[in-house]
Amino acid sequence: MKRIAVDLAKSVYQVAESVRVGQVVQRKRLNRAAFQR
Repeated sequence: MKRIAVDLAKSVYQVAESVRVGQVVQRKRLNRAAFQR
């Protein structure tokens, strides 16, 4: 099962996708404008 985590910071959001606990497959940093798209 895939899991997506979003860290809601002040100006930059961090999004992480994991397949298992502790195994991050993909990680991205997005600003507010990119996150809203």
